[in-house]
Amino acid sequence: MFKDKLKQLRIARNLTQADIAKALGVSPATIGNYEQGTREPRNNEMWKKLADFFGVSVNDLMNNDDIQYIIKFGNPGESSEKDWTRQFRTDTRIIYNDVDITPLVNANYNERTPVTKNQRFAYAEYTSRSGHVLYARRRLLEILNELHSKTNKEISEDLHGIINNIENNVVYWYKRCWCDIDDLFPAADSLETLYDLLSKCLSVDMIAQQEFTLIPIDENFDWLREKLR
Repeated sequence: MFKDKLKQLRIARNLTQADIAKALGVSPATIGNYEQGTREPRNNEMWKKLADFFGVSVNDLMNNDDIQYIIKFGNPGESSEKDWTRQFRTDTRIIYNDVDITPLVNANYNERTPVTKNQRFAYAEYTSRSGHVLYARRRLLEILNELHSKTNKEISEDLHGIINNIENNVVYWYKRCWCDIDDLFPAADSLETLYDLLSKCLSVDMIAQQEFTLIPIDENFDWLREKLR
């Protein structure tokens, strides 16, 4: 394991944790946490710094024959639109199916990232399911923004179209992520039940925030109840 390999390398070179910390520009507590197994480097740069410091490869440092590499493909480019692939928190570890996939989720586009087989499998499922809820979140916010700009009369006149939009582009994708929630969303056929449906969608987004370590929606929707009364 990494923690054992690191300690072996340090002792073999007659170094202290403080020596390594000073050379890498981190605190001695960080190296201590590495050796205790309570933390691991969270990005490729730190893995490479450690490997270079000891004159070994990243694979050797991880001491794991199951290490592979994965490249996060994409071309973010310059866009005025919000990057909806960057909706994951960066201030905490991202654990999925009991596997730490933080380095993969937070990797830059086209970055070659070392992963274990378990991380690869967990990340593949995570990206598929989180992709469904991110699409649902994007469309939900678009619908809410449109409703905020409409009058009650305009909403009433387009009620059927609004409900269809929510069911086809929000609820549908939540159900793709969680296949056992068919009965969770109320049927809507009035302004009052439209409010209930939208409230349930926002509640499901909060569940998604927890499961996929998403950044919370930073908008206030207190106006919604008044708008749909």
